[in-house]
This record gives sequence, structure tokens and C-alpha cells, in this order.
Amino acid sequence: MDKALELDAGPGKDPWWVVKARQRRNQAIRDFVRAMFDDVGTEGGVPKAAGREIRKYQTDVWPRDRTRSAMPDTYRGTPREFLYTAFREASRISPAVPAPFRQARNPSGRFSA
Repeated sequence: MDKALELDAGPGKDPWWVVKARQRRNQAIRDFVRAMFDDVGTEGGVPKAAGREIRKYQTDVWPRDRTRSAMPDTYRGTPREFLYTAFREASRISPAVPAPFRQARNPSGRFSA
């Protein structure tokens, strides 16, 4: 039945909900970088600065936010909205340890904004 309903991704492929969650996570990270660093682009120290902000959120805020049923209204329209979204989507991919920052880099080590 799963194959008939196209729920079975097949060998070596991610299920559709993982693909969608990854796309939403990646877009949220791009949006976060643009919101925080739009005036300086994505070169130079931006990846390191963005990484620091993401790790700070991951250690200081995400432990509280992960237990919430919805994003706090105060996050709307702020860079924190994108971090919350990125971590929420990452937790759908890997509930144990969402690490969206590592996934947002392309092979050269630069942000894929």
C-alpha cells in the first residue's frame, strides 16, 4: 500500500517529509543570514558570525523552545523566527540532535545563501 500511495521512498532515498523538512530548514537558515547580515553579504566573517549566533541559540534558547508547542509571538518578524523554524525543522529530520548549521554549508564551507 505504501508504494501505491507513494509513501515508500525506496532504497537509499529520504521520505518526502524529510526532504520537505530539510528544504524548510535550509531556507530558514538562509533567511536568518539575510536578516542578520544583509548589509554585508555572505562573504568574509559572516559565516563565522552566523555560526556563533546559531550555536548561541542552540545552547541558550533551543532547550526551552524545543518544548514549546508553537513559536512565541515575540519571535515573528525577527531573526529568531528563522532560528526557531530551522531548529524545529531539523528536529523533524533528527529529533535527537538538530544541527542545522552544519547542514547549511556547501562543500566549500561557505553558506549557501
